[in-house]
Amino acid sequence: MERTATDSTQRALHQLTKHLSLVEKLVTQRLGHQEWAYYQTHRAEIRQLPQRLQELCTEVGGLQDFPSLVMEFEQFYTLASHRDHTLLKNFLRKLVESKDPQALVVTGGFHTQGVTERLRREGFSYVVFPKS
Repeated sequence: MERTATDSTQRALHQLTKHLSLVEKLVTQRLGHQEWAYYQTHRAEIRQLPQRLQELCTEVGGLQDFPSLVMEFEQFYTLASHRDHTLLKNFLRKLVESKDPQALVVTGGFHTQGVTERLRREGFSYVVFPKS
């Protein structure tokens, strides 16, 4: 997400989100070694989360503007969900047209879960290769 941020506000929100996720994993005892190393390196910054969130909200007009802060991120995932549907619809159409009982579709990241859920619902067999 950090690479898709287009301005300093989005980058700051991404960093806050990353740090909040680390805190969640910390208190639920689910940190991995790399996450723990990152946490230790950024501990002081992470402990300032409440102040950083308030500063960010003040910078963009206060807490009442929080929905506008996350709107672009929500739009990204809304479009990604639509891409899941379109990708699978086109894949299944081509599969029927080809009359071949076997086919391959390659997806990754966010799309993996949506595509595999739909394939399962439709009764298709599939294999997921985890990221190494």
